Amino acid sequence: MKTFRKEDIPFMAAILIAVILCFSLYSSRHKVVAEILENKQKIDKELQRKNSAEEQLASLKIGMKSLKKKLAAYENRLPHKIRIEDFIRQIEKVEKKSGFLISGIKPHPPIEKELYSEVPITLKADASYDETYKFISYLKDIPRVNRIESVNIKKINGGTNQCEVKIELKIFTAKAEG
Repeated sequence: MKTFRKEDIPFMAAILIAVILCFSLYSSRHKVVAEILENKQKIDKELQRKNSAEEQLASLKIGMKSLKKKLAAYENRLPHKIRIEDFIRQIEKVEKKSGFLISGIKPHPPIEKELYSEVPITLKADASYDETYKFISYLKDIPRVNRIESVNIKKINGGTNQCEVKIELKIFTAKAEG
């Protein structure tokens, strides 16, 4: 075994100091690297949340477009204003399709309910049973919400199959919120 000499002590001290410095540098660099990796993970998580939020926002925008379309369709079916002229245009399309010839349309004053209003309307026509049936059948296809209250059919004397038809129906309007 080799013994240490006094002359070797400074050399060994220098080696020991170099080892300690290397270890402390490695240790401090290791802490910095660990902090960097931890910050990278935080940033990655934040980016994932941001991307998820952007995806959710895109999904919400699509949902809003769909809701706006549904609201427009709802407004067409149950408008906030009476708009009899819109209903008459819808009825004219049904009239042409069915062959039912309307001779009179008489709207009555609205009846206010808690959440909506009813507008009674009387339709008069000269039509056959078949045309009347088609007209009533096609009424369900118009966008505006309506309900037939009564149908009176009276045969016209003579050799024709024509009848006097009187239909009592109601259309509805939503009450404005607020």
